[in-house]
Amino acid sequence: MFDVQHSSDDSENSLNSSFSRSSLPECGWEFQKKHIFVMSSAGKPIFSRYGDEQDLVATFGLMQAMISVVEDSGDHIQCMKAGDRTIVFFIKKTLYFVSISSTNEPEIILYQQLQFLYSQILLALTSKVHDVLTSNPSCDLRQLLGADTGRLMQAACASLITPPNIAFECVQSFTCRRSLREELQLPLQTCVLASNAALGMVLFNESLVGFQANPGSSLQLATADVVLLTHFVSHSSSLQTQDQHWLPLCLPAFNERGFLQAP
Repeated sequence: MFDVQHSSDDSENSLNSSFSRSSLPECGWEFQKKHIFVMSSAGKPIFSRYGDEQDLVATFGLMQAMISVVEDSGDHIQCMKAGDRTIVFFIKKTLYFVSISSTNEPEIILYQQLQFLYSQILLALTSKVHDVLTSNPSCDLRQLLGADTGRLMQAACASLITPPNIAFECVQSFTCRRSLREELQLPLQTCVLASNAALGMVLFNESLVGFQANPGSSLQLATADVVLLTHFVSHSSSLQTQDQHWLPLCLPAFNERGFLQAP
């Protein structure tokens, strides 16, 4: 459930003026219908949908202060209204995610998108990222995430409306003839069993064409992990440079503190 606070005119004007004081020129985030911030609990910038994170330090500080004030009072901020904008907060230990939207999407959909961005951070760093930020709050997480994770996060919020597979945590299936799917499934099954891999998938962009699990493996992928994996394969630039890869990936629903090897 979400606690939606309808602000008074004074608080609404105060919030909007605060945004204006820390704004960029007319290409800035405050002129967009939807924007997303990601920061550490120390207010260190990690990701900004529009603009450069370093140019938005004051705005990140404002967001961090809002969250801290509410938490210091013994409560948790989840959602608030400022005019036609809905502001949704997703707080996960040392990581803060904020979506500011006037797209009329339900709060739960915006929350799902923020949760997906959190999963993308775990995909690269596992939940041990919280240990890093706890021991070193001033750590610049962008250096650990790398440019590829930034591109993945940008892709997850590139469209104005949250993509259906992220909003509803569902796998998009590739439409094709049954005979073609069966023709593709046979070599996939052969490869998985011959290599003793835990599972194999055939993807077309972000659409799932075929899926084969090894009956001898205990690995059971949740839908959320499959959506995360298909998004990674479709948008990761590091996969475009060579024919074969061995990549350590964390699938949070399976085990958020460890990596799997993805060939």
